[in-house]
Amino acid sequence: MVIDKNPEIIAKLTAEGILAIEGDAAEDEVLEKVGIKKARGLITALPGDADNVFVSLTSKELNPHIKVVARANHVESQNKLIRAGADKVISPSVIGGRRMAISMLKPVSVDFVETLIHQGFEIEIEEIVLGNNSPLAGKCLKESGIKQKTGAMVVAIKRGEDIINNPSADDVIMGGDLLIVLGTRSQLAELEAMASPR
Repeated sequence: MVIDKNPEIIAKLTAEGILAIEGDAAEDEVLEKVGIKKARGLITALPGDADNVFVSLTSKELNPHIKVVARANHVESQNKLIRAGADKVISPSVIGGRRMAISMLKPVSVDFVETLIHQGFEIEIEEIVLGNNSPLAGKCLKESGIKQKTGAMVVAIKRGEDIINNPSADDVIMGGDLLIVLGTRSQLAELEAMASPR
């Protein structure tokens, strides 16, 4: 559900089949109208950092369990947003600066990623949580057959607060692990089926 003050934007989104409501996201009544108390997540990307701080604070007051991702236009606003309840703060200017630097240092890699994104390749990144009863739990990656059977690639394993980056074939995956995986939609669907308890 999108909230925006501009009626033209709301009309365009509605015409595209996107749920949208005209209003001010900083107002409690508007947030309540879109079901903030039951929502699992909220993205606040208003032009002003003060507005994003206010929406983060208000949404956490109305729903303490909601996950909030907030935009920060100024680096100095990041800590304020976190104190206001944002779980993740994204700064477009910082991301843009990093991308420009990487484009200068690693142009071939950047071109390759842009080709994947813009030429219709359906490579996606997914998070898959292994249940304790998963048939994959307790197996090392090479025994699991994930790569061989699905073609998907495990790029990291999150275990509690620890992250195993670029795991080796001998790394064991366990129940409760979160696998960060790259693959096509069909490959990821196959992996989710493999990981599900039987």
